[in-house]
Parts: sequence; C-alpha cells; structure tokens
Amino acid sequence: MPILWQELRYALRQLLNSPWFTLTVVCTLALGIGANTAVFSVMNAVLLKGLPVPNPQELVYLHVPTGQPKGASNTGDSTTSFSEPVFEDLRRDQRAFADLIAFAQGRASS
Repeated sequence: MPILWQELRYALRQLLNSPWFTLTVVCTLALGIGANTAVFSVMNAVLLKGLPVPNPQELVYLHVPTGQPKGASNTGDSTTSFSEPVFEDLRRDQRAFADLIAFAQGRASS
C-alpha cells in the first residue's frame, strides 16, 4: 500500500509540472465521459426502457406500403400514411384493435 501512495504522489507531481498535458488529459476525460453519458441516455430512453403502455409487445404500426392515391394523406407523407376518413373507419371498427392512435411527424422549420 505505501508503494501505491508513492506512485500516486509521483503522478501528481508530474501532472503539476506539465500543466498543458494535464489540461489535455482532463479535457479528454471530460469529453469522453460526457459523450458516453449522452449516448447512454439516448440508448436507455430509446432501446432499454419499455414504452409507458400496459402491453408494449402488443403494439402494431400500421402504414400503407404503396398505392396510396395522391393527396390522400393528412400527414405530409402520402406514400405511407392513412387519410383521416380511413383512420376513423379503422378506429370505429374495433374487432382487431383495442384502440388506435395517429401521429404526424414534425417538420423542421427553415
């Protein structure tokens, strides 16, 4: 154990003798820890945590793969989304689904 303390004191003296190297090491560690924390936070929210619904394994994503008539969409993506009348018909006819929700992807303003 005394050797460990000697080594730590020596390392501290060396870091104090070269402040630019110390600054570089501290900044590199800070950036690495910060980036790791940010990536983990995103991955935790997106992949690891379940959705806040009772049975997330039963969720289904419905979309129209092809053949949607031009201008039939209300969300701006006429190739994959339902028109509002089709959505309302699906919502009323609840033989297959307990409930339906709709969402529209936001667009970045320029």
